[in-house]
Amino acid sequence: MKGKYKAALALLLLLFLVPLTLLMTLGLWVPTLAGIWLPVGTRIALEESPRLTRHGVVIPIFAIW
Repeated sequence: MKGKYKAALALLLLLFLVPLTLLMTLGLWVPTLAGIWLPVGTRIALEESPRLTRHGVVIPIFAIW
């Protein structure tokens, strides 16, 4: 039973930490991923970092140049 608790805890931490990490690094990977579909010479940038608030996640507006 002890191994099942460790596995359940590891899975729970994984399900919590992976989305949180993706959210906190949004400014690093989203512009690169979006750049695949944007026209040549277009840049995309975040005005500020995403943040967690009491009511949810605040993702800043994208600036497209």
